[in-house]
Parts: sequence; structure tokens; C-alpha cells
Amino acid sequence: MNARTGAVRIAAFSLILLLVALWIQELRRSGTDAGVLNRDWRAFHRAGALLWEGRHRDIYPLSFDTDYPFLYPPCLLYPCAVLGLLPPTWAYGCCVLVALLAVVASLGVFRIWMPGRRGDYVTAALVVLASAPWNGIMVVGQITPLFVLALAAGFGAWRKQRLLTAGLILSLLMIKPNLGAVVGLVVLARGGRRMVLGLVIGWTGLLASTLPLGVAMWEDYFAASALMADVVSSNAMPMWKHQTLYAFWWTVPGIDVSARWVQLLWAMSVVPIAAGAILVWARRVRAERVPRLLGVTVLFLVAANPYCYFYDGLLLLIPGVIWYVERGRYAHAQCHRICGLCLLGIFVWQHLSLFVLKEFGPWALVGPVAWVWCMVEVVDLTVGARRRSSDASLAAVP
Repeated sequence: MNARTGAVRIAAFSLILLLVALWIQELRRSGTDAGVLNRDWRAFHRAGALLWEGRHRDIYPLSFDTDYPFLYPPCLLYPCAVLGLLPPTWAYGCCVLVALLAVVASLGVFRIWMPGRRGDYVTAALVVLASAPWNGIMVVGQITPLFVLALAAGFGAWRKQRLLTAGLILSLLMIKPNLGAVVGLVVLARGGRRMVLGLVIGWTGLLASTLPLGVAMWEDYFAASALMADVVSSNAMPMWKHQTLYAFWWTVPGIDVSARWVQLLWAMSVVPIAAGAILVWARRVRAERVPRLLGVTVLFLVAANPYCYFYDGLLLLIPGVIWYVERGRYAHAQCHRICGLCLLGIFVWQHLSLFVLKEFGPWALVGPVAWVWCMVEVVDLTVGARRRSSDASLAAVP
């Protein structure tokens, strides 16, 4: 272990201790049934309780007067039903435990299909646990780590050429459609027949599982989703908590624009990053390229998404871990350094915006930084691939 790695570990561990101490202090100050515990996990617990009570039509909100509405597809109601049987404090603890196990499992899956030194993953784990999105998840009880695990396991199965399994796993991302739709397009375009079959089987299974709940549940879900889309498009929620280009255009200082102009600026900024993602995926997908391609996909998912809240920023651990473990596969050292600076900038800004500046922070900067990071990855994967091909051709000349 070199001095730089040691310094990173010490800094990350110290930050973890500080955040845990502050979190425990807040728990003691607020009590276990209010304050910090009265967060997003309440939506899962309430939905499960309503399901047991037979009040299916009360699960999805007709308005957003409630602080923590349930906005996931009906197929997630079955796990929520388990939470609905537990006392509130136990339900919250269960959400935190599941999140922790999912993060640990994600790093374990990465180490299986993206072999690296054990020390690399120790360092990555410390940095992830010191990140603002992870600590935010610990407080609010969100389930983003499960989506991280699904992405890691699905692409891992893809790299191991277990294509049917990969499709089945990645189909679970449709529990959060703004993630699952993009990943589904990647699978449909580049996954092959067996992977597409797994995706279709998985989607069909998710849909069929909700039949006992009735079609009306889906009608309520789509109505609640439309309400949520209106809230986001009208800038009626805290945009500084978002991780997207869309939020950046709403929060950039000195620009007084309408929703239509924000949508236009957002669409214009999404075009280059979408073109870059398509460019790298259009090439032949070799097993050794899958990690870097997953990194580009996740960066595109976060930056270009219309909705990606602060806890969804944990998704960036995927390109971050890949950047660190796959550092020997970058064609240009300069590209690797720029990506590292982007990662560092996002890590610091997430802490500042979530724990220090909060609503006083003027910009939602994660989206544009992720945009730069993604474009640099695209440059290294495309220009670097041509350079390696040219070098190999020259080496073959007698």
C-alpha cells in the first residue's frame, strides 16, 4: 500500500466516524419515531401496512400533500408487505440493513467479475461508506443500493456470458423505470437473443406478479407518476438535491428561464452524451470492455435522467469503482486523471450541498460534472481503441 492509498483510507475512515457520530447524535436528539427517522422508509412501511389492511386504492397518492408518497410500481408492494408487519423502528432498521448488505454484495460481485487487488476494494468500500449519498440513504432508508447490486450482478453475468441470467437480473431495474428503461434499451440493442429473452421473461414476471392486486393498481401508479412528473417539470421540489443536468439548468445562477427553456437546454445537453454512449456501445462488445461500458451507461443514466435524487447519487459508485480498479485499461493517462478529478469533485460537492450548503447552494453541479466524466470516458474508449488497433497493426509489420 503506497502513501497516497493510505492517506485516502485514513481520510475516508475519519469521515465515516464523523458522519456516524453526527448521525447517532441526531438519532438521540430526535428520538426513534420522529425527526431523522421520519423519512422515505415511511412510504414503504405505510404501503405494506395498507396492503395488509386491504386499502389498495389508498397506497398511491392523489396529491403530494404527504411528505413521503409511495411512487414505485405495484411489484414492489410484496417486499413492502414484509415491512408492513414490523413496528416502525424495526422497519427502518430493516431498510438500513438491506441497504448495507446490498452495498457489500455489490462490491463483492464487482471483485468476482472485475478482478483486482483486495486492497483496491478495501479502499473503494471505505470511500463509498464515506460518501454523502450513502449516509443520506442511512438516514432516509432508501433502496438505491439494490439497484446498484442489480446493475453490478447483471453486467457481471453479461461479462461471464451468462446471458439469460444477465437479462433476468437487469429486468429487475424496471422497479425504477427511469433506470430500467435505459438499461433495457442497451440490452435490446446489444445483448443478444438469450439476454433479450431473459429481459422479457423478467419483465413479464414482474407484471404477472401484480395480477392478484388488480389492474386498478397500475392505473393508480401511472396517475401518481404523472403527478410526480408535473412536480419535477415545474421546479416545485428542491432541485439542489438532484444529480442531473436537468436540475443544473434549473439552478444555474443568473438565468431566469421558463420550464420550456429548461427542457430545451436539457435536451440539447443530453444529445452529445447520448451520442457518445451510443458510439461506445455500437462497437463490438468484448468481455474486457464491459466494465468501462457499464461505467459510461451509469454516467449517462445519472447525468441525462430527468429525475435522480441525492440518494440515487450512490449509483456513481459504479463508474467510480470501475475507474479505480480498471485504471490500467485506460489508453490515455490524461483521461484517467480527468475522470478522477470529476469523481473527486462530485464526492466533495455532494457533501457540501447535502450537509453544509443545503438549499443555499446555488448549483446542482453533479449532473454537468458527470457529463464531462462520461464524455472523457467516451474519448478514451473510442480514440484509445483506434490507437491500440494502430499500434497492434504496426507491431505486426515485419
